[in-house]
Amino acid sequence: MRTIVLLAVIALGGVSLIMGDTNRRHHYGVSFDNGTCKYRNQTLEDGGFLTLQFPCELWLCNVTERTLTVEGCNVRRYGSCIHVHRCR
Repeated sequence: MRTIVLLAVIALGGVSLIMGDTNRRHHYGVSFDNGTCKYRNQTLEDGGFLTLQFPCELWLCNVTERTLTVEGCNVRRYGSCIHVHRCR
């Protein structure tokens, strides 16, 4: 039974969790190192932001909460709801 569970964890990509690589690299390409957010070959300081024209996006870096918020210009807010990628 342990073998089946171990194989399932490995098959689902749990190797990085077993190896202690949590919260370094993520499947979305976001990483948090030395007080910066790194995403799509761009580095933002904690509290920093980047505005892009194509695609029309605003990126907000929060190293303390380990979040990189990406807001699209064409995505309307619904109340206080905005799309946030949060790694765990």
